[in-house]
Amino acid sequence: MLIPIDRIRPLANSLLARTKENQVNWHQVEGAVFRVSLQNASLDVYFSSPEYEADQYVLDILNASLESVTRWGVSQGEPDWPLLRDLFLEAQRCATKWDQVLGSIEKSLDSTGPIGNAAPF
Repeated sequence: MLIPIDRIRPLANSLLARTKENQVNWHQVEGAVFRVSLQNASLDVYFSSPEYEADQYVLDILNASLESVTRWGVSQGEPDWPLLRDLFLEAQRCATKWDQVLGSIEKSLDSTGPIGNAAPF
């Protein structure tokens, strides 16, 4: 089924805005695939780098059975590349919480005195 891009792009923009505000519960489902699960749908975002095709960021819209309803991929140089790239990077940040991890490390490094736990053995 082909859903018009004019219906998907606004969803991606809204999803990106909510993700930047930490209002989306992204989860890493496999490798570098990040999913948000809704009541009757899920959305996956991921980076694809096939050997014989252009690299793409992909937004996959899934039904309640996790079957793809439509898939939107954009390659570098296409107008929507920044949108899906940013959505992927923000979903990755939310799912892995790397920003919080780095904040904790920076706080430790800025403190005085020894840092780190004693070795457990």
